[in-house]
Amino acid sequence: MHWSVQRVTNNLFSVSATSDGLDYTHVGNYRTVEDANRAGRRFVSARAHEHGRTTHDQVRQLAG
Repeated sequence: MHWSVQRVTNNLFSVSATSDGLDYTHVGNYRTVEDANRAGRRFVSARAHEHGRTTHDQVRQLAG
């Protein structure tokens, strides 16, 4: 999963994230590029943890 930061105005940055390069999810708008990148990292990390938990739960269900 990757995120992208784009400048909207001088004081506004938009963050989007994608796992396949085709479909993007709008993460939010932020006042600084640092805040935008931080939000992108958090979003991608949270999604990765969710995906890992789902995969782990699916394997447990198949094994049980």
